[in-house]
Amino acid sequence: MQVYEAARNNRVGYLADMLNAGANPDARNPQGRTALMEAARLGHVNIILVLIRAGAKLNLREPMDNRTALMFATSSGHPNAARALIYAGATVNNSVYNGWLYNNAMENVVRNALNRKPYLNFRGKSLTKALMKRETI
Repeated sequence: MQVYEAARNNRVGYLADMLNAGANPDARNPQGRTALMEAARLGHVNIILVLIRAGAKLNLREPMDNRTALMFATSSGHPNAARALIYAGATVNNSVYNGWLYNNAMENVVRNALNRKPYLNFRGKSLTKALMKRETI
């Protein structure tokens, strides 16, 4: 199983093992998508956190539509994935390219995320603390 497939199938432990063994967190599938893009598209926040901790680049773009992971999260309607990416440092300006970002609900998610300190609560756990402690949420 490749990094991309583990991300798509939400296989957190398997992905972490592959990354710890030296797998490239930014490897692309044949269409040019990274595991981070796929996790964002599907709303797999724990996968996103594992990839971020492994050093995945947040602002890589898919070749076909020029979308970033944040664009996938917002256009697919996954606010927690969008928040995780924003708090990890994804460039929000990239996400307005070609109008991929906003419907009204997602616009509010992004605005609220940008206006807060990087502290977010997922299931009773702080995203910042989860990233620092290298735990999943």
